[in-house]
Amino acid sequence: MKESLTCTTPNICFAPIEAAQVAKRAALFDTILVVADPYSVADRIDLYETLGVNVSLYPYTPLDAPTIISVLGLLAWLERETSRGRVLVEGFGGERLVMAAYLIYHGVNIEEVLSRIAGLGGLHSPLHLRLLLILWALSRELDLKREASRYIEHAFTGGDAHLAWTIEFAVEHYLQLRHLLPIRLTQLYYSIIGHKHVRLNDVEKSVLNIAESLDYTLVGAVRNVAVSIGVESLEIHVGCQLLDREGQCWPEAEKARLHYDRLARLLGIKNTSFTMTTPEEAACIAYGDYAPDLCGGRDTQYGWS
Repeated sequence: MKESLTCTTPNICFAPIEAAQVAKRAALFDTILVVADPYSVADRIDLYETLGVNVSLYPYTPLDAPTIISVLGLLAWLERETSRGRVLVEGFGGERLVMAAYLIYHGVNIEEVLSRIAGLGGLHSPLHLRLLLILWALSRELDLKREASRYIEHAFTGGDAHLAWTIEFAVEHYLQLRHLLPIRLTQLYYSIIGHKHVRLNDVEKSVLNIAESLDYTLVGAVRNVAVSIGVESLEIHVGCQLLDREGQCWPEAEKARLHYDRLARLLGIKNTSFTMTTPEEAACIAYGDYAPDLCGGRDTQYGWS
């Protein structure tokens, strides 16, 4: 059987999991990263270990995305492993997300990354698209390799969830509002991770307050946010993971309302309105233009309602 490897450098390749390829892959690679649901690959990992391969599991679900801290740490881990030998990343589609992140990490433009991944079968979820755009935004403003090295120990655990959410919320507001308001991503990021003597302007302070407010309960109810400029209101589409819970994500929305009102006034808009929706829907509203095949349009799985 012909091996279906996609190698971005001589020392790292990506491939879908194939049952017949275990022994061959064990012979070709020094390290194998399996990106999958742990329960689906336990026997495969045991077999790799029996064959003497350095194998690691990166837990993955098609319905959600890892945190930005986890992905940055994983990229630093992959960089370290490729300096030691040949690395294979395999999965049931999850390897494509890791490949996309790895390409961004090495300076490939987001449009080219998404095109290459689409040619291999595409991403599983709009939340994966959101994660890649956040990574891409950070790569344009920061020394991504230096920042990734901060989180290498959190690659497989995700690290501080509140810190990760705050970074993600701040970056996605930057992505959606940077052409309309003066937002410096570098200043925001370093303020979030605790650098002293970082001065934020009023817009950045509002964005930071919003990012912190959206996870102030520390339960991870809000997954993401899409911001739309309406005729009379700043429309906030809250990607809520607890739509079936009484109260949904309204406590977080109300906590953030004051800070959104300040942004609305700067945009010349009178009001702020909130809508609760699924995280996938919110991601498509915000980023669907980057991957129309993933989000589609009306009446598709992740289309706009």
